[in-house]
Amino acid sequence: MNLGDAIHETSMRHWTVTGGNRIVKVVSPTADLGLQQYGTAMGYVTQEKYLFGKNSREIEKLLGVRPNEFAVMCHVYALARVPTSDEVEFKFSTAFPDGKVFEAEQHDQMMTAREDFAAGTNLYDRSMTPVAQYYPPGSNMVPQWKLVKAVPLGGRIATVTPQFAYPRANGSIKPYTPHNRGEIK
Repeated sequence: MNLGDAIHETSMRHWTVTGGNRIVKVVSPTADLGLQQYGTAMGYVTQEKYLFGKNSREIEKLLGVRPNEFAVMCHVYALARVPTSDEVEFKFSTAFPDGKVFEAEQHDQMMTAREDFAAGTNLYDRSMTPVAQYYPPGSNMVPQWKLVKAVPLGGRIATVTPQFAYPRANGSIKPYTPHNRGEIK
């Protein structure tokens, strides 16, 4: 086993189908329609515990999602089962959009997208609200994986809005704080 394979396998070690270590897919209301239609998920996922106590805007920032995509709300889905090693790629943290370092080229794309957004042009058209066409870096403390094969959904576990934060199973909205550190941002 090479180093890359070891990192990949280690990143998946603590996944579960319930509780804070379960893998979740967070989507906008418009993307929700596709998930419901197909009953499977692909694309980026993270662990549930990082969402605890966060509202939709905070989740958007934490995950590095297009600005304003979760302005109204987002839906959180559990997977029906833990993905297998060949169904995912480890993409480090959400601070790396698409698993890549945010460098000068991505910065230039971001600035162009912001100018377009201000002018009302070249907007992401599959959203309830105007959304800029770029992915900013998210949190360096939140791991992300990319589902490269369709994995069955287990069902919607929450709808989060700017007013209603993502709750724990017991209803608490206390944010996740790893190793007695401060809140994840």
